[in-house]
Amino acid sequence: MLLFVSPVGSPCSRSCAALAGARLSGGRPRLRRPARVTITCDARESQTVPSFSSLDKYGGDKRASNPNVVPATSPFVDGIKSVAVGKYGTRPLPEELVPLLLASLKSVPGGADVVEPHPDYLRRAAFLGALFVKASILSHEAPLLAACAAPAWVAGPDRGPGTCTAGEVLAFACVGEATLPSDESAALRGSPLWAFALALLAGEPLDASAAERLGGLLYSTLSPAVQPYALPLKCLIAHVMRIRHESSAELIGLNRAITAQTVAPVLSGPSAATRRVIQLAEPFDGVRACGSELLTPLLADRLAARHDAAVVLGVGASGGPKYGPNLETVCAALGVPAVTDASLLPGTVSSLSQRDAAPGVAAWTPLRRAILKRPALATLEKYVGVMPQPAPDAPAPGAGVLFVGSAFHQSYVSKMQDVAEAAGYVGYVIVQRGAEGSIGAAISARAPAQVLVGRRCRSLSPSDGSPSLETTYEHRSFTVGLSSAGFDDFDIAALIATRERLAKTATSVDRNVALLRDWKQSLQRRAADVSDEQALFNARVRTTFVYLDAAVSWAYGATDEVLPLDAKL
Repeated sequence: MLLFVSPVGSPCSRSCAALAGARLSGGRPRLRRPARVTITCDARESQTVPSFSSLDKYGGDKRASNPNVVPATSPFVDGIKSVAVGKYGTRPLPEELVPLLLASLKSVPGGADVVEPHPDYLRRAAFLGALFVKASILSHEAPLLAACAAPAWVAGPDRGPGTCTAGEVLAFACVGEATLPSDESAALRGSPLWAFALALLAGEPLDASAAERLGGLLYSTLSPAVQPYALPLKCLIAHVMRIRHESSAELIGLNRAITAQTVAPVLSGPSAATRRVIQLAEPFDGVRACGSELLTPLLADRLAARHDAAVVLGVGASGGPKYGPNLETVCAALGVPAVTDASLLPGTVSSLSQRDAAPGVAAWTPLRRAILKRPALATLEKYVGVMPQPAPDAPAPGAGVLFVGSAFHQSYVSKMQDVAEAAGYVGYVIVQRGAEGSIGAAISARAPAQVLVGRRCRSLSPSDGSPSLETTYEHRSFTVGLSSAGFDDFDIAALIATRERLAKTATSVDRNVALLRDWKQSLQRRAADVSDEQALFNARVRTTFVYLDAAVSWAYGATDEVLPLDAKL
């Protein structure tokens, strides 16, 4: 990458690091709390999804590099947006939408007998699954489930009088009102995917082992007898798990299934005990608004140089619901090289494509675009990368794979922590409240970035206190806002005003790349000669450097002195 004058892997000059507000002093930094300023702006463009005919087999849009595309409207789109929101699907379905959905349930074009099913065939399954498991079924919602009634498919629990059973919902999602031959019906009922869908509709939780078996089905091609109905079942399962909130055990099991199918570089042999790799992962659906551009290539270069690590950027096509610039399109524009076993050298930055490393996961991209809401894969695809390995007997400090990612919702921070520890990373950094859910800082005084960092260590023997062979993790959490990066209240107010103005405009890949390339040079200019957009970008870089420098240094063995004052055990 040609982001800096210095080559990739070489440290930035001290003067530039100081200008970026990035390097923490050797002593405990005196970081101030952010001022309390409320930000009420956001970019809310209408974001929709491409039809199946416009997607390649891996979900890439064949018509444009920036797929801000609008599909045909559908009652199922409105239904999913209504019923699949709120805690455990608590929001009621608008009454005026019910007649449209009743008519659409029985008129879905395309199904199991076509090569490329219509998106509404998948949306119908996702909608029915979300409706069946929502917190409560209201009287005006019950007719939608009653329309699925079919005595031949009765199985599992129902949702009260005037509804139907879980088995009837599954059958209607797969075949509508059609009647299957007895042999096809028996094959469908006897399939493991059907059994998992029935259990999830019944509210049964999965342990990690069961979730791993389910993941093996979700991310692979099933037997010919079941394959025609696999897509609606998969979409229904994804939505049901999302509505009832996947547990840590379920996410761990699904991630194990993904890992088992991933083809990626592995740290093994002598390199496993000495080499540092950082897996840097952003949300694949990217960002939309000016002022939220991705900082990731700059962060990667800095981490590679400061920590003598090979940084790998996980990239892939957006599964929605946003379709702005993402890390894949930005890395392509910058010419970031693809990772290989031989390229995992200290001080380097490379990218790992999801479609190459995990084609079974990439095949979900068009499904996710059709069913709108983010399933568990929106979290788990961030872990597709260089394989973490068990801790060597005598590893060098920090040797192994360190995971650095972000969580969109607070409830997923601890779950991502559990997945990272179960996967065996040497450490992890999980950022919440970044710009549009990314790792990069948001311009907000009201909601500073929250950072959770963990590192692997040897547990102590309870008998004599000596190190045992078992490993455990210790962790810290802290917050960093704009004032922590040295901005005073006047600076913060000016940055927020700029953000409010710019956020009304959609960003682009070209704009994101231009800001990345101009970052270092802009630090040398007078403030009057730096555009408002670049100044906002630079402030975000400066703030992000503060918390990533602290977190990654601690994950690699530094003492608590590198952390902000509010760091907690």
